[in-house]
Amino acid sequence: MGVGANDLVERLESALAPWMAKKSEPLDLGEAFSPRDNSAPLQELERKRLYAYSLAKLRPRCTELAAMGENSGRNTAAYKLAAAIGRYVHHGIIARKEAADEILAACEQNGLIKEDGRASVVATIRSGLHSARNDPLPALPDRRSSKERTVKQTNVGDHVDGRPKRQGSPQLTGKREPRIYLVPFQEIRLGTRRRDLVARLIPRVGLIIVWGPPKCGKSFWAFDLAMHVALGWEYRGRRVHQGPVVYCAFEGQTGIEARIEAFRQRYLAEESAEPPPFYLEPVTLNLVAEHQDLIAAIRHQLSGIEPVAVVLDTLNRSMQGSESSDEDMSAYIKAADTIRETFQCAVIIVHHCGIEGSRPRGHTSLTGAADAQLSVKRDGADNIIVEVEFAKDSVQGDVIASRLEVIEVGLDDDGQPITSCVVVPVPGYVPPLPKARRRLPDAVQIALKALQKAISEAGEISPSNEHIPPNTKTVTRTLWRRYAYAGGISDSEEDDARRMAFRRASERLSAEGMVGIWNEQCWPIAEKPHGRTDEQSRTGSGVFGGVQGRTNTNTTP
Repeated sequence: MGVGANDLVERLESALAPWMAKKSEPLDLGEAFSPRDNSAPLQELERKRLYAYSLAKLRPRCTELAAMGENSGRNTAAYKLAAAIGRYVHHGIIARKEAADEILAACEQNGLIKEDGRASVVATIRSGLHSARNDPLPALPDRRSSKERTVKQTNVGDHVDGRPKRQGSPQLTGKREPRIYLVPFQEIRLGTRRRDLVARLIPRVGLIIVWGPPKCGKSFWAFDLAMHVALGWEYRGRRVHQGPVVYCAFEGQTGIEARIEAFRQRYLAEESAEPPPFYLEPVTLNLVAEHQDLIAAIRHQLSGIEPVAVVLDTLNRSMQGSESSDEDMSAYIKAADTIRETFQCAVIIVHHCGIEGSRPRGHTSLTGAADAQLSVKRDGADNIIVEVEFAKDSVQGDVIASRLEVIEVGLDDDGQPITSCVVVPVPGYVPPLPKARRRLPDAVQIALKALQKAISEAGEISPSNEHIPPNTKTVTRTLWRRYAYAGGISDSEEDDARRMAFRRASERLSAEGMVGIWNEQCWPIAEKPHGRTDEQSRTGSGVFGGVQGRTNTNTTP
């Protein structure tokens, strides 16, 4: 019959009782971490109970680990065991060396150290212990009588696990702690955790859309950025948060191999350090159906170490269904969000543009869910221009200019050269100023005013799709033409002349980006002032738009 954890605690407490009676000073915790500043001060008896409880968890699992054979997940089991005991180490309950030695001894017995090497196993255990550094201590079984449990406790400090102690706290009553917790205003403190994966460019945690037309270099750029993060290299003068990166190449798998080789030959040929923590996933997936499999593969391959970024290149090749469907796109976003939440990382989605090239292709819920969106395009000099369109809690409008440099990476079986490209910065690049718009001919101005009037008097909001922005009023081309005729678009009374004048005016307005036309639906496009976002253009507010009726004097960026 199995022995429960509580029974083991009782036995260990009994075994330790004579030793505890002789020791009046605190436990010798060796190299253990001190309790966290925001944890409750522990009474000596409670600390000893927790020490006994930690041994009851550690030693049976070490016995199980020692009995594991080859190809049975020994490395993962060692990491999970270290993670399970890590909270006790970081709260100063059990010495770090004591816990690590127990797990190392089990790995010695099961042959993992002989197979992977002691340094590798030590690194796995260290990573597991470190992963639990912020986990709270568990609530021990309360062995008091029901009458004793009703007595208000006053000696456990002002906070429990960093939260204010209140009457009926789950930590004191033994009830499960609720998932939802309301933080009073006076207890809200500024967190100092690093907020960016790449400063002023990519948030540390979130969904990031990198979009652009075909062959604009967006995949080359995303790969170059990912390698800088994996290597911990500063990116164009921006600090990076270094860590493992998983790059999912859902298309062009042969090309990505040559791309990696080009980067290796150009930048890593003289490097003597360990290879960067960059992991390629070259299999095309249905992300909605297989995102849990991807998460499991990442956990297994990285031995429990969490990636700082997962790149999905591209959305189209990892999605089944329609990009324009709100249901299909919402399901894809949910799958990407699951990856983000699981690893608390940045999920970078490489995506194509719509027909007009003015925004990411498909349903607008993708942009709505993004924490940052970057557009990629080629300029007249064939440079790759990346612009931050929006980024929560960051600067908008930043521009990064790059170019592709061709490198011969090897020869194929026929002796023909294999080439690829590396991304290099464009020194001294200055973004061009927006071109001044020439004065529009009278007929074109009449057509624009006619469309605005038609929208004002008869416009209706059309269902949004990849062509028509959400919440946009449109009118039919026929109605617009009728208003243009009434506005005097042509001096001639001939139908052919008026029809020709309207066609030329509507084509000019479309070419100037002043109106949108899709099928029979037409709508005016508001001119966006330089350096402002679409949202700011619609509302007239700046980055620090003030409350109506007040003057906002905050000019700090």
